[in-house]
Amino acid sequence: MSIRKNKVAEEIAFIDSILLSIEACLTGYDIFVVLKVLLKSYKFDYFMISKFENPKKYNTNFNILITNWSSEYLMEFSKKIILTENKMIASFLSARKSKYIDFEPLYFQENDEESKNIIEFLIKNNRKSMAMIPVKSNSGVSGVITFTKNEKSEDTAALIELTYFAQLIFEKLLVVGSASAIVECPLIEREIQFLRLLADGIALKKIAESMEISVHTVSYHLNNAEKN
Repeated sequence: MSIRKNKVAEEIAFIDSILLSIEACLTGYDIFVVLKVLLKSYKFDYFMISKFENPKKYNTNFNILITNWSSEYLMEFSKKIILTENKMIASFLSARKSKYIDFEPLYFQENDEESKNIIEFLIKNNRKSMAMIPVKSNSGVSGVITFTKNEKSEDTAALIELTYFAQLIFEKLLVVGSASAIVECPLIEREIQFLRLLADGIALKKIAESMEISVHTVSYHLNNAEKN
């Protein structure tokens, strides 16, 4: 019984710490760090927060606000789903409840070649499973937050917790920098790269040395990222 109590106490303490961290976020970078903690805690590899261009129309027309996907992969994936207006992706995005999507069995169930190509692309790039969470702000802005990894996900309790955190994070992200500001001034490729390295604990000097640039240049990009 005492072991069970200790586990429950630890879970409550963890949830409280995440809630406090979200509340304390003042910049986009702060939110990025909280998302990195969630990835590690729930054993996911990647996250993406997107906002629909039209809150009343759930399709593949959306703006990516923040993500840790590589710019190369993100560009290739965006081409596949946005330029083709893929119906499978649109149906995922229109879901009103959080859910897990396991791509490997879906690949064999899907008849549309275009959709199969997208699924194959995801699987080959270590995204076999996705937790897809629809979110909506108090002001009516709709979006979706996804967490992906290279193995199947079935933890219902984790999905419930992530759904709760996702709503708060989405709301905070829109408050930190208004939705329009984020869309009009998206983080450039290098800024996203710096944020990833910094969130992984790499020192500014090491980042500068690895990219053969000055510490001042790294700081400039990070300051710009925080403003966005």
